[in-house]
Amino acid sequence: MNRIICHFLQICIFPLIFSLSTYASEEYVVPPEPMPRPLMNLEEIKKNSRMKNFELVGHISLTWPGGGSQIAISDDILYVAQMPPSVGIDIIDISNPADPQLVGHVNPPDAPRVHSHKVRVCGNIMVINNERNRFLQPDEWKGGVGIYDISDKTHPKLISFLDVPGSGVHRMFFDCSKQRLFINASNPGFLDWIEWVVDLKDPNKPVVISKLWYPGQKDGEKRDWIPGHFQDPLPKKEIHPHNCIPYKDRLYAAWWDAGLTIWDISDIQNPRMIGNRSICPPTQGAMHGAYPILGYPLVVTADEWFECPSGYVRIWDIRDVTNPLQISTFQLPISKNCPEPIPGVVHTAHGIAEPKVMEWQDWPLNLIFMTWSNQGIRVIDISDPYIPVEAGYFELPAWPGSETTYGNTPPSGAASDLAVDWPKKLVYVTDRTDRGGGGLYILRWTGDGEKIINFID
Repeated sequence: MNRIICHFLQICIFPLIFSLSTYASEEYVVPPEPMPRPLMNLEEIKKNSRMKNFELVGHISLTWPGGGSQIAISDDILYVAQMPPSVGIDIIDISNPADPQLVGHVNPPDAPRVHSHKVRVCGNIMVINNERNRFLQPDEWKGGVGIYDISDKTHPKLISFLDVPGSGVHRMFFDCSKQRLFINASNPGFLDWIEWVVDLKDPNKPVVISKLWYPGQKDGEKRDWIPGHFQDPLPKKEIHPHNCIPYKDRLYAAWWDAGLTIWDISDIQNPRMIGNRSICPPTQGAMHGAYPILGYPLVVTADEWFECPSGYVRIWDIRDVTNPLQISTFQLPISKNCPEPIPGVVHTAHGIAEPKVMEWQDWPLNLIFMTWSNQGIRVIDISDPYIPVEAGYFELPAWPGSETTYGNTPPSGAASDLAVDWPKKLVYVTDRTDRGGGGLYILRWTGDGEKIINFID
């Protein structure tokens, strides 16, 4: 019966909401969760989860419990982006981490034709993405980036909008130090997403100052690959940026099946690729994120691949930026051993926690905090980058009545994204189980502090 109700909502109710909506986001009201279920208290969550060097501090359900995605912290306020059928940003007061409170919600322009599962904050400015809602598959939508004034943290005010043609914007990095926004965006005349650099010194008037693309993405350029789409097997490849992080005069970018790319951005209006290493073939690639280690010629990358063996972590020596060298990997046994597959349940590496500015990272450089789909948070110690080891973990519980899209009960919640507040030793993580997820978990790190990374330049 629950599945029939959910199917009715997806087929009948959501399209009706879509057909009636306009760009006035306040007209969209998130439908109730179609699978009512008992809530677990904190003690029950502890009993149904597994953890090492973490303690569970608090928990809160979200507007749509299984829709949690990217997180941004601003003092005692947490902004949590949501996946459909919820869209927009939940605003949560975390002044008491043991008792977080939902104090607001803001929808993106053109909800629910678009979804906004990514959020970034710098000072009093918040940015959220507008990407075509692929679950509704509308014929028209407004892609781009919404730019908000959060001087009043619980009542964001839309002050400008950067239009992006095509499907819109998927992911962003907001470089606070230089007031620049890096977005992977669709663009006419190019294959898949490319990277836009946007000047936000005046948030009322965002200015695109440069664009980056992998050779062959531009129409008319020679391509040495067969274009494909997500999860297409070799020899087809999907070439686009997924996550980009600027550090000093370099941009470190995971370019999906094209692998790790390194760009010289000393002249931001004329960026140029200076290094590249792909692992596709022999593996599929699907590089999701690239994370430079402050003060060391090292980059940590994570692949998001759903087949066997599923995506994992790689560590790269970039002393020669023109020729990145993979020196080690970190994998989970379940990712390598490939248990009997459950449709909709994956065990791939996913997102790496990011500071607002690389130079401002305050947690230990040797600790990599990241999510691992259906395997929770994993903390990787790279003090010996040739032999990375697991320093801690938190495996999300499976909530009563939760299901994947395919109607299967997952063995655990699906960790999506996370954020680290190191002065308080707090870590926040969202659950993205499709139906009946757990919402937001607040954890305290109880493991070791900083260790020297044993790597000499």
